[in-house]
Amino acid sequence: MNTPISTYGTAREFKLLQQVNTSLQYIIVQYCDNDYEENQLYHQNANTLKISSK
Repeated sequence: MNTPISTYGTAREFKLLQQVNTSLQYIIVQYCDNDYEENQLYHQNANTLKISSK
């Protein structure tokens, strides 16, 4: 299964994993420094993503 989306932070990646079949034994998550801001906002907003409109 290959589900990465280049503009997604870690929080959005985990939300995506909740929508796909995760009956896998292992999941590898790549974390980049530029994910920090989105992850911090996610944590500060009680694990709620505030995504801007298109």
